[in-house]
Amino acid sequence: MIGKLRFLIAVIVGKISAFLLDKIFKRGTNTPGIIMLKICPDALSRFIMPRRTICVTGTNGKTTTTSLVYEIVKAYNENTLLVGNIEIPYTGLALTSEEGGATVAEISSFQLETMLTFKPKVSAILNITPDHLDRHKTMENYIEIKKSIAKNQGEDDYCVLNYEDPILKEEARKLNNKVLFFSSKQTLEYGIYLQNEKIVYAENGTVTPI
Repeated sequence: MIGKLRFLIAVIVGKISAFLLDKIFKRGTNTPGIIMLKICPDALSRFIMPRRTICVTGTNGKTTTTSLVYEIVKAYNENTLLVGNIEIPYTGLALTSEEGGATVAEISSFQLETMLTFKPKVSAILNITPDHLDRHKTMENYIEIKKSIAKNQGEDDYCVLNYEDPILKEEARKLNNKVLFFSSKQTLEYGIYLQNEKIVYAENGTVTPI
């Protein structure tokens, strides 16, 4: 009971400090996380990370895409959480997550700039266009922050990218995980695209409706 109370206090203090520091410095910082760990050293172990974690970012369309992905995943796994920048903090549902469950999260650039070890099984970057440059200063920095959603992923993890976005096509070459493109205009040898108004998946010469 004491351990759970300490954890909840750490989460509350972390949220308050994150809010205040953001207002003061207008940029991201990992100080709230350090404060949380000072109060509750085992805080991270209490955030059970489901094996199926899907994180969506991008300049536009994040909320709509995240909501649709959540409904699709939930149809296959009832124990699915919808969290993140969609106004449902992961910390608020952390104690309800289960090992066999799934999590679909909308991730903003503000959240990504302080991400250290977070590792989704599937990441998705929908598009990158100039935005929040008053905070991120340069377009180059903004691109790096968006791309960092995949920085901790390994060779068995996936990053889904928009084939129509020239920035993402270029940055895909620098990623170490499995890259899966999607397109609404092009036919892809490997990826997801539209064929006769149907969504299909192409791999190794085989095209499968999905």
